[in-house]
Amino acid sequence: MANEYWKFVNKLGHDIESAFGSALKSALDTVTAAVEAHTAKQKQFVDSLTLAMCGRQLTDAKVAEFEKYLETNPDQLQMRIVLLGKYGDLQYGNDSELRQRRVEHIAWIIQNQPECPIAGTPFALVSKSDDEGKVAHKRLKELWLEQCSKPEVSVPLLLNAAAFFQQHNKKVAEKCLKRALKMQPLNKNVRKDLVQLYTLWDGHEAEALTNLEVALKLTWNDWDRLSLLESLPDAALAAGNLERATKAADDLLLLAKKFRERKRDSCGDAIHKGHTVLGLVALKKGKTNKAKSHLALSVAGIESPVLCSFGPSLDLVKELASSGERDAVLQYLDRHEQLCGPFNESAFELRYEVEFRKRRTGNDDDEFTQAYLDRQIEILRSHAASKSNTKHSRDDGQIHLTSMQIEWLKKQYEEALQAENYEAAYHADKRRRMYETHLANLKSC
Repeated sequence: MANEYWKFVNKLGHDIESAFGSALKSALDTVTAAVEAHTAKQKQFVDSLTLAMCGRQLTDAKVAEFEKYLETNPDQLQMRIVLLGKYGDLQYGNDSELRQRRVEHIAWIIQNQPECPIAGTPFALVSKSDDEGKVAHKRLKELWLEQCSKPEVSVPLLLNAAAFFQQHNKKVAEKCLKRALKMQPLNKNVRKDLVQLYTLWDGHEAEALTNLEVALKLTWNDWDRLSLLESLPDAALAAGNLERATKAADDLLLLAKKFRERKRDSCGDAIHKGHTVLGLVALKKGKTNKAKSHLALSVAGIESPVLCSFGPSLDLVKELASSGERDAVLQYLDRHEQLCGPFNESAFELRYEVEFRKRRTGNDDDEFTQAYLDRQIEILRSHAASKSNTKHSRDDGQIHLTSMQIEWLKKQYEEALQAENYEAAYHADKRRRMYETHLANLKSC
């Protein structure tokens, strides 16, 4: 399909030159070059992520082979990306040697390939959750600052640096993005990154909305506009602009309907977002029945990969729960489970409060944990008996996570015993037995 497209473009260019002369042909060539460059950047980004994801399948022997090869061939960027994929989950682990290897690969990329798309993804970020992570983050921060201090820098480099600084150094991230914007005022990706930064930065809701509005003006393609419009209702609501939030949500639903009629996409995410925001606006205006109507519509026919994996938003349903709308809340939570299964802890916590009329007392609340695990098995068995949708069949991922939880609790038990903290040891052992029973039940579903 892509080859056919470029054949068409080339033929069109030839026809234009024949009919109108070289000036218009030159303009077409400029546009074509820009499209090609954009396509190449997108491909590079996808290729980097694909390599990283493939890295998760590496065996320990292959990892050792790659590391040995890099000792004498350090310029193998793709091999480093694969290893970052393998090491991706280790920034929170206890293996200091592997964590250090990961940091070395990130440092090399910052120093030698700072424009590489992988440098702006979570694969190249470091958590400051412990002392080792703080030391590593400080080192990488200095490398990025060194790169940004150079007089000649590119926009991709600045975007990657901003991604690194976004969580812990928002002012530095903002400086990087504003510098990139000065270099390319019409670059909507810079605007989108500014929106993301300001959305995560308390007190900057108005800036998020402003930059999102500008990004929309720079976007002519309906499909790209749909993606941006999904963020606009929330941004307007966060900025306190209820009228703009309402209009944005209406525009989003209208565009989603347009795509559905063309049968291009179900647009479930857009429909869910639009009705959720309209419901929140209705609640702020004291229109509870209208809010409940939007709550129901927000989960009607919205199946999408994202919503069926992570579940619908809980923002509106939590507000209605606070207003005492028990029936509407429970109906929504039932639909939530139908979409993504019974494994969303936050959704169950809300059910726990509304249906069971109890409150979770903390992460170590055994009563809550037991109720949550029992609910999972109840739903799995119920849908297995009725042969309902696959979201409620046994989930091997949950079996793996439960097994990891058991191993972690065993470790907690041993550490508590060594510290002669017998109360903590008893609690860890009790929870281990709880999860072992749950694992057996999961396997039987």
